[in-house]
This record gives sequence, structure tokens and C-alpha cells, in this order.
Amino acid sequence: MREHTVLEKNQRKTIYLASNLGFSKSQKDLILPKIVKNLEKLGYEVIEPFAANNQDVDTGAAMSLEMAHRISLKDTLDVVKASAILLFLNGEPPDVGVYAEGGMAAVLRKKTFVLRDDFRLCTDCEDFPVNLMALSGLPKEKKELSRHFYTTIEELLNPKKALAGYARGEDVYPYGNEELDRLAEAYKQGTINKIKKDIQTDLV
Repeated sequence: MREHTVLEKNQRKTIYLASNLGFSKSQKDLILPKIVKNLEKLGYEVIEPFAANNQDVDTGAAMSLEMAHRISLKDTLDVVKASAILLFLNGEPPDVGVYAEGGMAAVLRKKTFVLRDDFRLCTDCEDFPVNLMALSGLPKEKKELSRHFYTTIEELLNPKKALAGYARGEDVYPYGNEELDRLAEAYKQGTINKIKKDIQTDLV
């Protein structure tokens, strides 16, 4: 009997799994499949870049510049193609590649979710434990942020949180991401400095 998913395949949303788990054989074999499985249970089509790009990291051998460039471009295109991204942000600090992919996703207005079961605090914000730039694609309201933030692999299946809601077709942050839209429009209109002053005023 096939496992039940939230959406049938032709309705499934695509999620990019940004992680460094494929660099470790034990994590690639034991942890990564659990995350992928839970996302698939919710109904997502998962883009897992280590599998999608056939990147063999088990040997530890250095790759050519041509191969590195191909993987970089393929990962970028997969972020563009996905409708959402899950950032695996364990570590102190978390993986820089994951941050880069999260930044791309924020600019592209992708639905962004975070998984971190590492209890260490890597920043000076008590409500967000890692580099504050990762917040650019996430809600600024504490309650809504908590719906997008997961502290265990099992919690990914929580039907009350945003991953499950988005899989069901609910609208989740960014709802057009008004702040990023303002910045993009201001840049086009040449009024970016005024918007920057407005943002700084809001922060005071």
C-alpha cells in the first residue's frame, strides 16, 4: 500500500533541501533520508542536491573547476525551480553554502523554512539562534516565525506548522514579501536611499 500524501503528484509543490549533510557519509546515509522522507510524506517533491547532481563525496577527491562550476549552476537553477526551500542550519556556524542558497531563495520570494536541532546560540538574538541574514526570507512576527522553524526532524510533520500548511495549499509567508518588494521597486525607481532611511527609522 502506498503512503498517503497531502497532495497527489500532479499537485505537489517542489521544495529544495539546502543542507551540508551529504558531505558526511554517516549523515548522508542516516539523517538525510529521514528528512527527505518526512517532506515527501507531507506531499512535497524534494530536490536534494547531492542526489540531483550525482555529487560523489564519499571519496573525498577534489573535483575539477569545470565540475564545481556545473554543480554551482545546477544548484542555483534548482533553487529557482523550487517553490520553497528548507534550510538545514545545524552547526556553529551553519554551512555557508546553505546560507547562500537561503539568500537566493529570499530574493526570489521562495517560501522558506528552517530545521535546526542544534541547541547552541550563534547570534545575539534570543529568538533566532543563527546568523540574522537568514531571517530575510522568514516572518518577522515571533509567532509566525515559530511556525516556519523546526527543532526536530519529526516536527516537520506537524500539521499545525507552516510546511504542512503550504503543502495543503495554504498561503504562508512571504505573502508577496512587501518589504523586499518595496526595496526592489525603490531600486528600479532610484529611491533606494529613502527606503533605507525608512527601514532604519523603523528599527530605532
